[in-house]
Amino acid sequence: MMERHGPTHPSTPLTVWQLAGFLVQRGRFAEALPLLRRAATGAAAHPDDAFCRCNILSKVQGAITRCEEALAAEKKNRRRRRHWSAP
Repeated sequence: MMERHGPTHPSTPLTVWQLAGFLVQRGRFAEALPLLRRAATGAAAHPDDAFCRCNILSKVQGAITRCEEALAAEKKNRRRRRHWSAP
């Protein structure tokens, strides 16, 4: 019988984190951020799985910080470009 994996399965945060990492590598920070938050929530929900809780959660939290910083920098650059391109 095939076991079904879902949002509460311990491997789900890892898979979601890997998908988010794919998006981050392509500079798609706004799309990656909700997935990273979902991975963090999922990893924190598995107190009996040390790999999920410690390893993934620490990496996800670092990636969330980097995404937020990248999005803030993009927003600042857009404002700067609008300021200098205005007639």
